[in-house]
Amino acid sequence: MAYILKVSGDEVLLEDTSLEKLQEAVEGYIEIIPTIDKKFMVVNEEGLLKGLLVNPEASRLANRRIVGNVVVCEIKELK
Repeated sequence: MAYILKVSGDEVLLEDTSLEKLQEAVEGYIEIIPTIDKKFMVVNEEGLLKGLLVNPEASRLANRRIVGNVVVCEIKELK
């Protein structure tokens, strides 16, 4: 089940994982990184340059500093 993990900690189900919807969810170009629990996270590739806010829960899941809203999913969910 893919979901948007917002900076606020809120989670929103994401049924459509097309490139357009992923870019909309993270507000920009995407980068895919692994999480510590063997899933994947779609992040804004320019998030640090844009000064997006730190996403504490996403940072915990990735075991590194993550900024902005992210999408958490299984690799098979990506279109």
